[in-house]
Amino acid sequence: MRLMAVALFVFLAAIAIATFIESLYGIQATKILVYNHWWFEILLVYLGLSLISNIVKYRMWQREKIAMLTFHLSFILILIGAGVTRFVGFEGIMVVPEGSEVNFIYSGEPHILVHVQNPKKKESSATFTEKKLLSVITNNEFELEYEFEGKPLTISYVDFKAKCNKAIESNPSISESGIELFTNIERNWNISNAENTPLEAPGIEIKAFGDSLKIKTAVPIEVIKMSELRQEEQKTGIQDSSKIKTIPIKTWYPFTTRTLYKVGNEQFVFNRILKNSRRGLVPTGNLKEGLDYLTVNVSFAGKGLRRW
Repeated sequence: MRLMAVALFVFLAAIAIATFIESLYGIQATKILVYNHWWFEILLVYLGLSLISNIVKYRMWQREKIAMLTFHLSFILILIGAGVTRFVGFEGIMVVPEGSEVNFIYSGEPHILVHVQNPKKKESSATFTEKKLLSVITNNEFELEYEFEGKPLTISYVDFKAKCNKAIESNPSISESGIELFTNIERNWNISNAENTPLEAPGIEIKAFGDSLKIKTAVPIEVIKMSELRQEEQKTGIQDSSKIKTIPIKTWYPFTTRTLYKVGNEQFVFNRILKNSRRGLVPTGNLKEGLDYLTVNVSFAGKGLRRW
């Protein structure tokens, strides 16, 4: 009886700790550390056997002990239900719009979905799924091995980030820099070194040459200093043509602050350099916001392909 009391205390403490972990790191961390862990399963089995033992030992089927029997049977039934859910049940969400039929369900458990296709043989493809719980506070190391067209396909864990958004992150350890633009063009801008490989497609390149920036373009760009614009011109967007300069195509041209650059009907202003910054994954700090990002290495037939 004393051992059962201790086990019940451990059970309640585990539930309390699990609730605390879930509030900080999410349900996946809770399942990894508590609910799906072997020690918690053993604890539940021990509690169930102890309850059955007490029913027999204290003859709880007697009329004066019916209330105690009901309590024990209820707890046993809960444990059986938990076991069925844990080892046999399937959790998920089925979205059925009114007046329609569906034949699939969204799994409530996270899975890694791998789809492989031979670009030379579109009919040659394969899909693999693997149930995998991941958390930022646990060891997520894994290596998945499959076979495609008779050759080994290996997917190995690199990194996992939970509830993040793509945003600018700044840190002294970051060697890269970025630029802040005010623009109505949807583009991602990064500063690259002059020795980097040129762009494959025509466009706009901005590179660092020592402490200065230069711009090279494959399309016509007009330039005008913001300081030369009158207040009316800034509001209306109509500029004096005599103040406008044109950047020579495919030539490195000084990229200066407080300057309006126009590409057709689009325009942007270079505001400042963001030292030790880059566009990356920044935690939202909210379990209800952001996405989870898993990074893996993929190799096929012994050759590394790329990192995803």
